[in-house]
Amino acid sequence: MDLVLCSVPKSNPESPLLGPSTVVAAAKSLGWGAKVLDWNIELFHQLKREGLSTGDWIRLDREFKSESAFLDFLQKPTVAHLIEKWIDQICQLKPRYVGFTAFSDSNTLMIAHLAEQLRRERPDLRLILGGPGSYFCGKNLLEKQLVDYVVLGYGESIIGGILDGSVAKGHHVVHSLEVTAGSSRFCQPDYSDLDLGSYTSQTLHISTSRGCTQNCQFCIVSSLWGSYQLRTPDSVAKEVRNGIDLYQIRHFCFTDSTFNGSLDHQRAICRSLIDLNSEIYWQAFVKIPKAGESHEEDFQLLRRAGCYLLKVGIESGSERVRREMGKRFSDSDLRIFLTHLRSSSIKADLFFMVGYPTETDADFEQTLTLIKELRQFQDVVDYIRIAPTDVTSETPLHKNRTRYGIESDGCTGWKNSNSSPEIRLKRYLELRDSVLESGFKIRPLEDVRMSQVVHDRLQHL
Repeated sequence: MDLVLCSVPKSNPESPLLGPSTVVAAAKSLGWGAKVLDWNIELFHQLKREGLSTGDWIRLDREFKSESAFLDFLQKPTVAHLIEKWIDQICQLKPRYVGFTAFSDSNTLMIAHLAEQLRRERPDLRLILGGPGSYFCGKNLLEKQLVDYVVLGYGESIIGGILDGSVAKGHHVVHSLEVTAGSSRFCQPDYSDLDLGSYTSQTLHISTSRGCTQNCQFCIVSSLWGSYQLRTPDSVAKEVRNGIDLYQIRHFCFTDSTFNGSLDHQRAICRSLIDLNSEIYWQAFVKIPKAGESHEEDFQLLRRAGCYLLKVGIESGSERVRREMGKRFSDSDLRIFLTHLRSSSIKADLFFMVGYPTETDADFEQTLTLIKELRQFQDVVDYIRIAPTDVTSETPLHKNRTRYGIESDGCTGWKNSNSSPEIRLKRYLELRDSVLESGFKIRPLEDVRMSQVVHDRLQHL
């Protein structure tokens, strides 16, 4: 065995991560022996057998983000036994390389712990870190010599160089986003190592593009994934067909940051999906088209292709704040968008954030007003999501924090003249109440997650 890629706790148990199965497929296509292990779903089911609910799983974020809580978690007999089993599994497979996927900061502590264990058992083993979370924790893990490679960007484009030794051990690999990482390097994922029936939602994730056409100031996508690159519609349809034929799955989630970043590309993908002549259901993230960019026929085409839900970031009821974020649609554009969804029988999830660095009390009042105005679209809006604004490292907002007067508050995050942890939590709770009082719904598990975040932050105020 040349390579084993591991999905480690804690991640969403609804479906397998796309990255590991894609990188393994790329390695196999080059003739290497490769395998995916999903330890995350193993832990989920073990704890579920012991009475853990899905909501309890979400609340475990605290255990996976706090070093003291994580150490206590490791002492649980079930957890200790599973980790011992996972280390033995690697020793039995005898791979030359083991890779860990850092999907978010909920994976970092477990990756470090597993790497320490493997260093003791297999000092000859070379460890690779990849995934979007590696952008934040990779340098630290590399300096501590817990991993040998950190891959930023598209692992399928560089895995061959790591396995054949042309990428030297010990390098902090910053993968260049060259043309070869574009449409010609999109790989069909290989899920053959996984029991897809073990996930809580029979869903597969698919990427039809990379990067994003927008450059939202609070978002790291452009820094992580580079320029906007499109995948051929035929290859997308082929991946959907594989999901149906190989895995008996008909529900898909397109992971693109902006599925409608190119409307011509969106239309071509829809036509390719229609040509499959198979009943499928899918959802995607989109931006609000500006007036005249998209027409009712586009929404009808989406529906015929199997789309039932579009997720969109509204963020604020203030057009000024949205412009400063990088979102340049008007309230009128939003109403037209929702009207087209209604006529096409497609639902929408709307995302809002509170406490943006330039959001004033008056701006926040506009958000509350917009929520009330949107009650006319209750039949269209499936759920609303709310979150306080985070200033994430390497985002344009973080890089320009001096311009915004952003500084650490020394405890729970950041502050400036317009925003503080107290202001953001107050606005979050007020907007949540307004959303529910207006007859909208918040996804239950998302509400559990955010309630936990709010509770933890209130403890530190």
